[in-house]
Amino acid sequence: MKVLHIFRTFFPETTGGIEEVIKNMVLCTKGDDLEIDILTVHSHKNSVIKDDYSCVYYTKRNFTISHVDFSISCFIKFLRIYQSYDILHFHFPWPFADFFSYFCSSNIKIVLSYHCDILRNPFLYFFYRPFLYQFLKKVDH
Repeated sequence: MKVLHIFRTFFPETTGGIEEVIKNMVLCTKGDDLEIDILTVHSHKNSVIKDDYSCVYYTKRNFTISHVDFSISCFIKFLRIYQSYDILHFHFPWPFADFFSYFCSSNIKIVLSYHCDILRNPFLYFFYRPFLYQFLKKVDH
């Protein structure tokens, strides 16, 4: 079984609670019959780092709006690789990645870890809320 974790940041560029959760999930569930990879954004470059139990796809950040990172290369990378996975594990919040689910086929399971709400900017949240609910409807677990 193959699992792809999707979040806007990861080690070593950033450190934080969600990054630790993802790292621990990967370390605690690694095994011979489970392949776990991570898709994330990096501030300067596209790169791939592989080790014994996972592969981290770093994609170059193009711009940021209200703490939301956007990456064209991340979206393109997602479209190229997502069909090879059985489970897509989104780590919320990252509104940019919510749109990835619109392109997913129905045979791929979507899992969501809802780490916190987005309430920093009520004006932007007003416009984002309908897209959030559409994304949540697509989530299997």
